[in-house]
Parts: sequence; structure tokens; C-alpha cells
Amino acid sequence: MEIIDNNLSELDKNSLDSLSGILTTDLNRTAFFDIETTGLSREHSMLYLAGFVYFEGDSWRYRQFLAENEEDEFRTLLCIREFMKNFSLIITFNGESFDLPFISARYEKYDINASLPESFDIYRQIRPFKNLLGLENMKQKSIEKFLGICREDKMNGGELISVYWDYVEKHGEHERSLLLLHNADDIAGMPDILQIFRYLSAFFEAPDIVSFSVNGTEDLLLEIKLSGAVPHDRILSSHGLHIAFRGDRAVISIPFTEGEFKHFFKDYKNYYYLPEEDACVHKSVGDFMQTSLREKACASNCYIRKYGAFLPQFRSELFTPSFREDYKSKQHYFIFDDKKFDSGSIKEYLALILDELKRK
Repeated sequence: MEIIDNNLSELDKNSLDSLSGILTTDLNRTAFFDIETTGLSREHSMLYLAGFVYFEGDSWRYRQFLAENEEDEFRTLLCIREFMKNFSLIITFNGESFDLPFISARYEKYDINASLPESFDIYRQIRPFKNLLGLENMKQKSIEKFLGICREDKMNGGELISVYWDYVEKHGEHERSLLLLHNADDIAGMPDILQIFRYLSAFFEAPDIVSFSVNGTEDLLLEIKLSGAVPHDRILSSHGLHIAFRGDRAVISIPFTEGEFKHFFKDYKNYYYLPEEDACVHKSVGDFMQTSLREKACASNCYIRKYGAFLPQFRSELFTPSFREDYKSKQHYFIFDDKKFDSGSIKEYLALILDELKRK
């Protein structure tokens, strides 16, 4: 078995600050962790490489454990277990679905008593925002591409399986360097991709609302303050909503919809429907009308119509009266009134908007 140690001088010491508001971290007790295996099966495949990136002294370092053959796996697992005792938190990418269950199964196979630290899975936290971020897939390289991060390694874990078996047979330096480079780029890239949480901070902690304004009858603009500055200015869109990032601020644009919508009365049993007028009246008035002009109202025809510029409130009825296009419509709207937007209601509306932005 081989142990490889090195410094990572290019990493920013403050990378973990991107997680402020999501979890509390002790920098000196936190490590990024990734493994390489000969397949997906925990029973029939082996772990041949594990890497850690961690902060020591005044710099980032990485350590890799390389099993040089199948018999080496047992010793490699023991060394990983001992080194992992230095950390109270390990950060992974899809580790809670693959890396951690895999290594736990290998410990069980060899009857090694081992307990893993608490974990934070970047993949699991980001996955609900795939559509909003416009990611083509949920691979680490796609997030690096979103952030403008370039890596040397061009191979994936599946392609490296045959490289590992060639290394076991020949112990060639070329094969060894390919294996180590891929794992090193994965673990060294994790602190960098934490920058993605700068764009998502509003979804994990209640943001401060800086201001709201109306752009004519086109958009309602909500400006919020983020927990930190984003690495690049961006505009993200989802479900007709837009959020523009610049520095430590984001402006959410919610478009008005102009047209005729209906407000449906829930107590329809207290109303009559007037077919000729396509309208309803309360029974206190309708009782004095000719019976030929009226009929009992039902839930689908007991409404009033209104034309104007409406804002969406999606599947909720936060603001009343609530309007819909027709009875079966799930989308609700309301007529904007800046007097209704006090500090409480605007925060509730912002929460609705943020939920809609991350909806699949």
C-alpha cells in the first residue's frame, strides 16, 4: 500500500465560508473525502484508492491511500479508519449514496470495527436545484463547469477501472498517475465547488429583503441580500421567474400576467348563478329575482370576474381575494397592492417564490 501526501496551495482557506448558515464547521476537524472502486457492487468490488483534503497549519493538504493489489485492500481500509479519526465531519459528493455505504460494507466484510464521522453530502444538497442552475447532469464536473473551474483529469471512474488492473499487473507510473490525478481532482475540487452555495444561500437561510419595486406592469422586483458574494454574475430562470445575481445581492423578477381571472366563492350554496349574465348573486339579492333567471350555484360557476394585472401565488392563497383562470386551474393569482406588502407578508411571498424557483 502507498500513502501519498501533498500540499494544495491554490485552495482558498475560506472555502468553507460558503456553508455558513447551512452547517457549523470546525475547519481543523473537517475533511473532504472520495473513494475509487473497481465497480459498484459492495460485495464483489474492492476499494483501491481513497483521498482526503484537509486543512493543517496554514495550508490545505491532501492524503491518498492506494491499494497496490487486491490483498492490499485490508491494510488500506485500516489506514483510512485510523486517519478518519482526526475528523468530526467529512464532506463528500454523492458520498451518502455511494462512498460511505461502500466503505462501510467493506469494513463489515473484513470484520473491521469502524465508525464514520458525521457527513455532509454536496450532491444531496444541490440536487433539488438542478433545473434552476441549468445543470446538464448532477456530476461534479458539471458543477465545476457552472463555476468556470477547469480540471486536468479527463477520465471518469468507470474508465479508470481497467487502468487500475493494468497498474496492478505492471505497476507502471503512467497508470499510477492517472489514478491519483482523477481522485486528487475530485477531492481538491470539492472545496472549490462549495461556491455554488453562494447562489443558493437564500434557499437555506431566510435572506434580508433589501427592497421591492414595480417595473410598470411588467414585473415585481424583490432585491435580497445574500450571505456572501457570488463568484460570477448570473441570471437563473425557472417556471417563468428570474433571479439575477450580482455581488452579494440578488434581484428576483416576478412577471405580472394581464388578463381576466375569476375569484370563486367557497360558500357557493349561498349564491345563485345567472346563466344569461354568466354571473352569480348572493341569495339575499337573488331571492327577489324571477326564478327563470336564476339557478342554484355550484362550486365551478360561483365566481366574479376581474380584468387587470395579476401576480402569481402558485398553489397557495396567501393573498385574498385569490383568482384563477378557471375552476380546475391550480395556479392562483392576486392583485398587487403595495399597501398589503408589509414586512411579514413580503417575507411569506418571498418564501413562496423561492419554493417555486427550485420546483422540478
